[in-house]
Amino acid sequence: MKTVEDFISRITPDVTGCDSETVINAVTDTIISFCKDVRVFQYKFASTVLDTSIITTGGIHYLDFSISSLTDKIPYKVNYIKLGGTTYEDKQDTINKLYYNDLLTDSAYYDLDPHSLYFCFAPNSKVRIYPVSWEGSTTLEIEVVYVPTRDFTQIEDDFYEHYVDTIAHGTKALLFISGDTPTVSVARHQLERVEYHRGIAEAKRRLLHGCQNKSGHVKYRKFGG
Repeated sequence: MKTVEDFISRITPDVTGCDSETVINAVTDTIISFCKDVRVFQYKFASTVLDTSIITTGGIHYLDFSISSLTDKIPYKVNYIKLGGTTYEDKQDTINKLYYNDLLTDSAYYDLDPHSLYFCFAPNSKVRIYPVSWEGSTTLEIEVVYVPTRDFTQIEDDFYEHYVDTIAHGTKALLFISGDTPTVSVARHQLERVEYHRGIAEAKRRLLHGCQNKSGHVKYRKFGG
């Protein structure tokens, strides 16, 4: 594992006069933003779910599905949910769409698109999915994007090896435009920002073409029994 401090040597030679706390905060912000944009840490969960696990409240039928609780990462987004034989995705060109909606109320429920699936993150490391309905058992697969927490101190070695230069460019872009930085330069900010976004584009291509491994997978198990 690498620490946040391991990134500093790629940054401070170009941004002089910054105290270590300012640089560390900028590195932290850049890593979190990068992980949100690229969806670096993706975990897949699969299970058999029974109809007895469906919860009904005020005419709303939903499922609270348990996902992993990680000490240094939190769930950020759901890439897709496959319920039975239907896959719901957060994409514009899909017929069965997946939407984030945390307004689980009667009025919100009855305005829902019947061809779509909705989710929100519920307490105790659960994903709430609705509306749901089946008899007996069905299969559920869900892929969740996680991002580091604000107080993380370590990051995977592979992340550092692949993205240290991109994170350095993003951090310098922040520091060159920050009012807390002695050396403020709009021109340098723009140059570093271009390189940072170039690195984001390359990371997305790696992920799209399978050059970057998924971060985790939870084995198939029975849920709701």
